[in-house]
Amino acid sequence: MDELSPYSSLPEAFQAALSARPSDMAYLFFDQEGTVRSRSYEEVASRVHHIALFLKTAGVTAGTRVAILSNTRPEWSEADLAIVWLGAITVSIYPSLPPHDIGVILADSGATIVFAENGEQVEKLLALRDTPLLIPGQEEEVRLAIDTILSFESVTEHAGVTSWSSLVEAPLSDPLPIAEIRPGDLASLVYTSGTTGIPKGVMQTHRNHLSNVVQASESGVFGLDGILFLYLPLAHSFARLVQWLGLLTEARVLYTRVPNSKRSVVDLASVATDMRTGGSQYVPSVPRLFEKIKGQIERTAAQHSVRGLMIRGALWAARAHADPVKRQSLLAQIAFAGTEPIRRLLKKQIFGNNFQHAISGGAKLPVDVLDFFTHLEIPILEGYGLTETCVATHINRVGAIKRGTVGTPFRRLETRIADDGEILMRGPNVAVGYYHKPAETAESFDAEGWFHSGDLGAVDEEGYLSITGRKKELLVTAGGKKVPTQKIENLLQSHHLISHAVLVGEGKPFCAAVVTIDLGMLSTLAKKRGVSEPADPASCEWVMNDLQSHLAFINKELASFEQVKKVAIVSPEFSVENGLLTPTLKVRRSIVVERHRDTIERLFSSSSHKENNGHHTIRSNETSEN
Repeated sequence: MDELSPYSSLPEAFQAALSARPSDMAYLFFDQEGTVRSRSYEEVASRVHHIALFLKTAGVTAGTRVAILSNTRPEWSEADLAIVWLGAITVSIYPSLPPHDIGVILADSGATIVFAENGEQVEKLLALRDTPLLIPGQEEEVRLAIDTILSFESVTEHAGVTSWSSLVEAPLSDPLPIAEIRPGDLASLVYTSGTTGIPKGVMQTHRNHLSNVVQASESGVFGLDGILFLYLPLAHSFARLVQWLGLLTEARVLYTRVPNSKRSVVDLASVATDMRTGGSQYVPSVPRLFEKIKGQIERTAAQHSVRGLMIRGALWAARAHADPVKRQSLLAQIAFAGTEPIRRLLKKQIFGNNFQHAISGGAKLPVDVLDFFTHLEIPILEGYGLTETCVATHINRVGAIKRGTVGTPFRRLETRIADDGEILMRGPNVAVGYYHKPAETAESFDAEGWFHSGDLGAVDEEGYLSITGRKKELLVTAGGKKVPTQKIENLLQSHHLISHAVLVGEGKPFCAAVVTIDLGMLSTLAKKRGVSEPADPASCEWVMNDLQSHLAFINKELASFEQVKKVAIVSPEFSVENGLLTPTLKVRRSIVVERHRDTIERLFSSSSHKENNGHHTIRSNETSEN
């Protein structure tokens, strides 16, 4: 593959941007008062040089692994740039992870210098430094050598802990020259989210990052003419792409505010406010944000109020206009034209005055969510990519959205569908393997340069890619039938009351599912019906009837061996905090199955309508597969 970038390294590309426009804005950010501020390339360069000098003094050289344990904020990006400036390697870690998981990543990467967001993260690191750690698969405990901690926020003084402000506000000595870096040198270790096992460190090179910046820039989707709103976790490669687009191109990134200086929290209310008031044109996100916005609009529409009535009318008109038959009626045409101000106001109240489009990645966007926003004339461009492809590979373009697909590939990226349906990709953005894991690397990255994604898909005649499931998440029933879990889970989750669904039935005679209930929507629907909110949804007749009807409806779209025969309602809802969602909001399937093992077993051993211990089932056709 030809090189896509004229630069050898990320810092070289940044230096070029600095030389070309030193006084231009490098990025924007919200301060604690909610005011948008900015920093120029010259200011950012000064801060980066301060940090790089500190790192060099601490012993960082080419190849040294340095970790960042923080939520998204400008300091994250500056620390990242300072690390790679020295030819070192950034190890990104989610601050929501428990100490043990953080320790496993530090031990695997060998990082002994860590940027920590605040006191909460510093305390985790100090505890790890003082307590032996048992690594999965190893018999003996190890002690982590965490030599240096640099905190973005001011914290209580501890040995080996330095404050960020004490460095960046000091007088600047001569800037450090960029280390000698080749395009194939490592820039990042990004650990997979661990939905299927122990996280693996994906080795991403400078070439990988720079190529993807060029590819994304050429796509015309990532707003080189405007502002990209950034709230996604920079520990994930999708946000990292947005970061480099902001620092290396004419696009600008707007960082959402830091809601708490003591703890690493994501305040969705402040994110929503910042998204509405920040003036950004483009919003990269994961599907969960759009699902939550859809749910909030639907809850408002269900209210017995003038506002609820207006939004209900706008939603009806939008759906009718999207229907090829209904849109022919004069009533539908009048209603759609008459509710245009409401649609415009909804878009403004959610995304702000300057909004152009949103970009969805990181997980599959449910078709009903895409339809909802499309009907409201709010464009969402769904894309695709993995940590191992650093990161984006396909995306729907403006004016060329194909429903149910993740779009067409970026330039210089080859896509091939293997005989078993697995998606294979090859290109300059594809990572070079897993750190310290030659067997896993050989399994996923073949000798011809193809990355075996583990996703199943299809490419149509126009080059649009559709994702149909996960190769390793095919459920095989007792009859030997292979069932795509993701497709059926998406169908289950299309019901407004179901927040998450996990299909089960490996080795069993039929398929079943465990689901969680969206309590906000449950409350809204109860009020709409004029009844009290049920303490136990599965004991409520109207809830059960709603879900029973939904089950019957989706089963009509499924082959007999795919049909969901029973469903159990479990609680609480899946979250990052209770360990059932990854930091990127993917369901940890294996942990859900293990935690609710007894409930799942009862699904296949009992035909009762109501189960004990607060778990309940809805029964459909209980016969085995044909």
